[in-house]
Amino acid sequence: MCQLLPLTCDTTRIFLRCQRLIVPRILSNLRTLHAIARQFGCKTVALTIPELAAERRQPQIHETRLRVNEAILQRKIDCDLVVDIDKVLPLAKATQVQRMSIWEPDGLHLQPEGYDTVARAISSQITQVI
Repeated sequence: MCQLLPLTCDTTRIFLRCQRLIVPRILSNLRTLHAIARQFGCKTVALTIPELAAERRQPQIHETRLRVNEAILQRKIDCDLVVDIDKVLPLAKATQVQRMSIWEPDGLHLQPEGYDTVARAISSQITQVI
């Protein structure tokens, strides 16, 4: 015998509760990752999260990204260097030409030029820690 149980939910309330859990979990995982690498003598670099096309459809992604980036920029993760990738990979404010040269059409993955941009941003600061 199969029974159906109708459920209703307040998605906003559920999301807000989840978001309060998601950001601390992301930061905890980043701290763990950096701590493990540092235990083995590695120098670590924390990168901010660049804007994503999905943020236009799901504003909670935008808020989560901003909160994680703020924590990274405030050095709440023990690392040797922070590189603000968010500043060097424009999406919404980019021209169509910039967007096409940096981003794949999905707005999540990068084109070779986008990866080169990330590499330049890191290499311009990496001498501070090596």
